[in-house]
Amino acid sequence: MALAPLQSFADGTLSAGLLAAAVVLVTVVQSLEFVDGYETRALTVLGEYRGLLEPGVHLVPPFVSGTRSFDMRAQSLDVASATEGASATVSFTIEDAETAFLAADDYRASLEAAAREGFERAVGDRTPDQLRAERDRLADRLAAELGEAADEWGVRIDGVEIRIDD
Repeated sequence: MALAPLQSFADGTLSAGLLAAAVVLVTVVQSLEFVDGYETRALTVLGEYRGLLEPGVHLVPPFVSGTRSFDMRAQSLDVASATEGASATVSFTIEDAETAFLAADDYRASLEAAAREGFERAVGDRTPDQLRAERDRLADRLAAELGEAADEWGVRIDGVEIRIDD
């Protein structure tokens, strides 16, 4: 009978120790941020921008921080036209992840909308033969227009390719 209070004490201590170890483990896991070699992440703490995390392992405040990833590799975006058989591919790279994070809610959606609008203006009511003849000039013009807008979002336009299906 004398062992019952000791057994109860040991069970309570063991349970409290396991709970404390679990809390410590979760806190450590929440504090580590792994950033891949091709990306940069914007760090926010309690919703406030705190800076960029470059590739590697970082300690961040647990439970109150968040990150948004930016792929720093060359990317592309396909844009279809209302004109049958005409489409474009916009190639771009994020040059400034901080600007991409702070200047636009969604830089990719903004770029896509600007590309679609500019492409529709460029295509206009041209026939497929006219588009083929002017393809390079239209692509250069669209790249220049998009480049001006994309600069505001920290994005560099690498090129535009216009395709006309036969």
